[in-house]
Amino acid sequence: MATKNQTRPSCARVKVEVDLLREFPKRIKIGMRMQNMEVVEKWIKIKYDYVPKYCRTCMIQGHNEEQCYIVHP
Repeated sequence: MATKNQTRPSCARVKVEVDLLREFPKRIKIGMRMQNMEVVEKWIKIKYDYVPKYCRTCMIQGHNEEQCYIVHP
């Protein structure tokens, strides 16, 4: 709601889908169109609020390798 209502213009919160098996992006490049129609590009750092636990051994979401019952019976 803060993004929609523009009450916090210094940040935007978005929901994204990521591949849990790959490294998450650290930043993205955005283009902003200025009033003179010039496009200015800027790199924006990404901060992840919630990253679910994912076990790469048994491919199940909810625990990681340290808590995996297959690796640690």
